[in-house]
Amino acid sequence: MKPIFHRLDNIFVLIIEALKESLQIDYGEYENLNLSGLSLSRIRAAVIAVFIGSIIGIYASLFNKKIYGRFVRALGNESCFTPESAKTLKELGFLKSPSIRYAIRRGTVYKDTICCPDEEEYRKELEQRRGVFYAKVSAGEYPAKSKFKVIPFKYDFETAKFYIPENKIFEAEEKFKGKSVPLFLLIILTVIMIAALYVTIAFLPDILMLINNFVGMFSTSIN
Repeated sequence: MKPIFHRLDNIFVLIIEALKESLQIDYGEYENLNLSGLSLSRIRAAVIAVFIGSIIGIYASLFNKKIYGRFVRALGNESCFTPESAKTLKELGFLKSPSIRYAIRRGTVYKDTICCPDEEEYRKELEQRRGVFYAKVSAGEYPAKSKFKVIPFKYDFETAKFYIPENKIFEAEEKFKGKSVPLFLLIILTVIMIAALYVTIAFLPDILMLINNFVGMFSTSIN
């Protein structure tokens, strides 16, 4: 098995080197822009980063709508719109979904959209303890510079229940609505984005030269 993995590793390295080589740029002289070799490399890296970020953003958006949206739709289908009607992940069929558990635990995907009664109760108790703590600080029972330590809420996904507040139903539906995109369209879109990246990199020296000439003409007109 080792020789096979060794060959695969070599192929991977060759692919990376080929990509690096294909994205190299022959820069010109940009006397009016005062750009060093390091600055030019950073411009190239920034362009590549923008395209890669855009591709990742597209896939992340589709993932949000398809995977994370299923959980939102399940809550809606079960009419989980109040703490009393909230249901567990097991009841909703998502107990074994690591992506949903991770999204809930992280708190950014479903922020201000999905609520957990246990977490809400924990936050209320936390605020009460915070008030008592700082009251004792004011009374001199604790040092004046003491700070209240906030312990993050930990979900017990076996028992924790979830719901969408009634005033957030429309927002949740709008955020996660959308039809699934066929795989071949994703592949085509990715190819187009990569092609656009190569075109942009290829014309980057010319774009910089146009900017350089414009700066030169502007400086001459001022002087």
